[in-house]
Amino acid sequence: MSHPEYVLPNTLHAGYRYKMAMKHVETAKAAGKSAEEIHEVFNIISNFFQGNS
Repeated sequence: MSHPEYVLPNTLHAGYRYKMAMKHVETAKAAGKSAEEIHEVFNIISNFFQGNS
């Protein structure tokens, strides 16, 4: 399964949120989480406080 390319929103903290989300994704992978759980982690972190950026 190929993943769609994630396009960073044009907001102040988008790059930082993306880097943090990927860090958490790597941790989730190492912990043996499922693909669904990994996607959920990415979405939660990358969208965190998105409205305040």
